[in-house]
Amino acid sequence: MTRKKTKSYGGFTLTEVVVTIIIVGVLASLALPRFNVVFERVRAAEGVQILTALLQAQKAYEVEWGVYSTSLGILDVEIDRASNFNLPPTVANPANPLANPIATIQRTGSYTLGINENGDILCTDGGGGFTCAEAGF
Repeated sequence: MTRKKTKSYGGFTLTEVVVTIIIVGVLASLALPRFNVVFERVRAAEGVQILTALLQAQKAYEVEWGVYSTSLGILDVEIDRASNFNLPPTVANPANPLANPIATIQRTGSYTLGINENGDILCTDGGGGFTCAEAGF
């Protein structure tokens, strides 16, 4: 008696492939919102970098003239471009530079970051796409 050999094809059934795709899709849908928060924190770092440069320029101006500048044009600082923030930032000569920001910059369609005399970053929600909490403030 001879036994007939049947070919065995290795591979996955359609059901196994569909179930795997569904599982990967569910995991991706859970991870994507978290990635958006991480990316927003990276974008906010650009604003902090700009504000830190403005703070240093304001402090240099204050040493020379005794007050903070109200005009960005007379500060010795150059801000080339910002991909995530509206330019130009604003500078102010506040009565209380510890409580009020001496420079601010607004995230495109979202929150506003400010910096006070001590270098503390202040964040104000603007009702846009991202919030201060998502940016890490």
